[in-house]
Amino acid sequence: MPLPVLEHQSIVPCLSRAFIAVVEDIELGRVFAGVNVADQAIDWTRNDRCPGLAVYQNGNPAEVRQTRWLGGPDFAVEVVTPGDRGREKPGFYGKIGTRELLFIERPPWSLELSRLGPVGLESAGRSTEDGPALLLSDIVPLTFALVSDCERLRVSLMHRDGVSSWRISVLTL
Repeated sequence: MPLPVLEHQSIVPCLSRAFIAVVEDIELGRVFAGVNVADQAIDWTRNDRCPGLAVYQNGNPAEVRQTRWLGGPDFAVEVVTPGDRGREKPGFYGKIGTRELLFIERPPWSLELSRLGPVGLESAGRSTEDGPALLLSDIVPLTFALVSDCERLRVSLMHRDGVSSWRISVLTL
């Protein structure tokens, strides 16, 4: 399968820097930029997903299986490309115990944070260019917002310490 469009390829490495700083650098777990996630041990390629980014915290019950994780990440990011099946994935992620899922959709650009509830993943908030709400993760010490900055749209990440922040410019191809 070919790599996703360039917009996707430009966002994920930038997100990775922030997540590595707030997860791996302080030894809370592991961050993967693109990883196989499966819900079955045998014949796993029949039902797997590859989130743009996944965080597996220390103590997560998922199992490492050479080419994949068997079980859900604590936090995952899906960059949704127009025409792909990204919006069909919450059922899978909820079933395997993913605690939070951040959708980055384009165009029109938006961020949506979903949290695992009693019936699966449920929306916990949405940030758009017109309504740049602050989305607070319960899993990683970050907040997320979509902001317009000097005629440029950016994904803004802020550490809950209020000191560290990252602004990711989105490519508009």
